[in-house]
Amino acid sequence: MQLNINPTLTVKVLLEDLIKDNPDQFSLSKLRTLQKRVANWRKEQIKINQEHRYYKSLTEDNEVSKYISLVAHSIING
Repeated sequence: MQLNINPTLTVKVLLEDLIKDNPDQFSLSKLRTLQKRVANWRKEQIKINQEHRYYKSLTEDNEVSKYISLVAHSIING
């Protein structure tokens, strides 16, 4: 997918490329549909990146051990 290679591409450019490659399947009337799908894809990518950064930060500086200790302490002490 072109967005994986260049996530800053505009939807209009993507659609124009799709029309050039497959004029029988795509037309400018599909612009709004593609805009919605790309927006959803971008939101999902942001979510994935945020989760990745969060888990990475937990593993840095022994944060996982600190987190487990805090959870265990809260369970033991109610």
